[in-house]
Amino acid sequence: MNEDHELAAGPGKKEWPELLRKLAVDARDAILQDNPNLKVFAMPAGSSVTEATCWNRVRIYVQDDGTVAAIPRIG
Repeated sequence: MNEDHELAAGPGKKEWPELLRKLAVDARDAILQDNPNLKVFAMPAGSSVTEATCWNRVRIYVQDDGTVAAIPRIG
């Protein structure tokens, strides 16, 4: 990640592998606790999304049972 991206995301974690298969609501809370400046979006697993990278955004892909389907990452 270059310096501009680091400034946008702020210090700290860039991904949360420990949240895989956790409840999405708990994952959102954990991410915001780590970095309250991020915008966190939950969406159904397999959703079509823009390819644009946003260094203050985290998408949480949620399975039908409400759990995290993929590792949440900044971008």
